[in-house]
Amino acid sequence: MLFMDRIVERKIQEAMQDGAFEGLPGAGKPLPLDEDAAVPEDVRLTYKVLKNAGFVPPELEWRKEMVRLQDLVAGAVDALSREAYRKQLAIKQLQFDEAMQRMGRGVPAAYRQALYAKLEKQGDPN
Repeated sequence: MLFMDRIVERKIQEAMQDGAFEGLPGAGKPLPLDEDAAVPEDVRLTYKVLKNAGFVPPELEWRKEMVRLQDLVAGAVDALSREAYRKQLAIKQLQFDEAMQRMGRGVPAAYRQALYAKLEKQGDPN
């Protein structure tokens, strides 16, 4: 451990023993995680800049389309249209999987799943 780390650690331990951290707001609760907590640190700034500029990665656009098709399948009133939407969804999923393999995306699975879950909660805005 570096010299400064030892000093900081000792100061924290002393403060804990003195009760300096007792009664703080949020005590005993987990810390809120940033939306980009699962994004690797070396690409976090890039993701944030793109997000603030309104850019949506192509894979998320494809995923939004898949969510829309899932909604259409669920809301189809007859078997014929339901089957047509299922076929479209299957094709879109295959295209998505192939594109992801081709691009060799380095997006962590946990981050990608969090984004997909968020999209599914919001539904398709179109």
